[in-house]
Amino acid sequence: MSSLITADYFNEQMATFGLKSTFAPSSYALDTLIEEASDWVEGYCDRRFALESATQVLRGPNRVNRKLVLDDYPVTEVTSIDWEDGLITGSHSPSDVRILPGGVLEVKNVALWEFIPERTYTVEYERGFATIPSNVQRAVGLKIANLVQPQYQGPQDREVFMVTNLDQMIVDLLEPFRRERLA
Repeated sequence: MSSLITADYFNEQMATFGLKSTFAPSSYALDTLIEEASDWVEGYCDRRFALESATQVLRGPNRVNRKLVLDDYPVTEVTSIDWEDGLITGSHSPSDVRILPGGVLEVKNVALWEFIPERTYTVEYERGFATIPSNVQRAVGLKIANLVQPQYQGPQDREVFMVTNLDQMIVDLLEPFRRERLA
């Protein structure tokens, strides 16, 4: 997994996370905390945030549901769509599909696609965010404050309301980005 914030971002925002200015872990320790918090955020949201290439093999679409549903999103670009049907192979142009929210590709012109139930598609695409959303960055910083709270006692000087609701604040920031599986 990748770091969702930098050490510079964390140091600039440290006071807003409720940490004292005397909180100064080594750069190695801070990098480890950033990685741990980033991993936790991506695990909680069940998705990756950094802009990366992805490849997925899937079945579909059928004549009723003209959509291919990809695991990762947002999809920023489809680079190739190859298909296999037993020993027969082929490809479709990425311009044959419309990118919808949630990692869904909709076939634009149904007449150009044969709908064979056994056909598998290999889709190569770019997914993620070019810039990590600010709510996600803030949640990573708050998660670090949450991780170090028992050790450094930095966040203890905050109001009781903020300390008791730190976990809820993180969840609230991440809820719009959390992926939910329907099946």
